[in-house]
Amino acid sequence: MPDKQLPTKRMLSLLARWRGAQARLWSYQITHKLLTIRLEAEDKEGNLHIVVADTHCVQAPAVWFDSMLEISFRGKDRFGDSIVVVSDPSADVCILGGAVGLQENVKPLMKVLYPREHASVLADYRKLWRT
Repeated sequence: MPDKQLPTKRMLSLLARWRGAQARLWSYQITHKLLTIRLEAEDKEGNLHIVVADTHCVQAPAVWFDSMLEISFRGKDRFGDSIVVVSDPSADVCILGGAVGLQENVKPLMKVLYPREHASVLADYRKLWRT
C-alpha cells in the first residue's frame, strides 16, 4: 500500500478561508517546475498563493471564479516521488506535482481581479476548450 500524506490543518484552514475566491494561474518557473496559483477576493484583504513544486501536469483555465480548491496526496509514483493533486472539480482543474505549499499575503498585495461580468466570457471559452 502506498504511503499517503494528508493535508495539514493549516492547509485546510487556509483553503477554507479562501473558498469562493477568484483563482488565476499566477506564474510558472521552468527551472524548478514551480506553478503558483493566486487566490484573491473582493471581500478579503491580501491573497493566498498555492505553489506546486515539481509540476507534472496542468489542466486549468487561466482564471476562474468561485474557486473550491482541494489538495490531496496520492502516495508515491514508481520512482518513489510524492504525488500531490491540487484540484477544483467545479472548474475542471487538476494539477499534478511533487509537493505543495501555501502562503498568505504575498506581494504585490494589490488586487488584480477580473470583473465579475467576465465570468460569462470565460465560461464561453471553457465550452470551446471542451469541444
